[in-house]
Amino acid sequence: MIIGKVSAITSNSVKDYFESEYIKWIYNNSTIHKNSLTGDGIDCPQFVFTIVDIERNINILPACVIDLWRQLVKDNPKIFENFISLSRVKANMVTRGTISLPHIKHIDQHNPHMVLIYYVNNCDGDTYIYDNDTYTSISPEQGKYVIFDGALMHAGSSPVHSNHRIVINFNF
Repeated sequence: MIIGKVSAITSNSVKDYFESEYIKWIYNNSTIHKNSLTGDGIDCPQFVFTIVDIERNINILPACVIDLWRQLVKDNPKIFENFISLSRVKANMVTRGTISLPHIKHIDQHNPHMVLIYYVNNCDGDTYIYDNDTYTSISPEQGKYVIFDGALMHAGSSPVHSNHRIVINFNF
């Protein structure tokens, strides 16, 4: 697992875009994708903005996400030395809840892949990454990211103190 942070210029650009009126958020009744492998946890609705989805032939890459991706690749050359393609990139927004428990544990895709979760805004609502019976909890912070093996179950959680939690989930 790798945890890093991008520059303030990049993170501010991404935050400004994803908190703007340009995003057409789509309501989703679940926090997980229909093809995900799942475990236990609490499910709740979220808003989704799909950026790339190879299966559905979607490729909407805003300039700020291209800049973000370039910085992520530059800062992590070992992770990306065998990079082939992005299979799915989507932004998820969860609004404030009354309790902050992990959402449903899941694996994004059945095939071998890597996951990069990028935190768009400062908020509460940790990400949990599970390795058998143990887990690592990652606290959201604008510009922070975590990269991990896509075979590991993971789950987000709803913010209780912040208005919303926005992440960008890259599968590659």
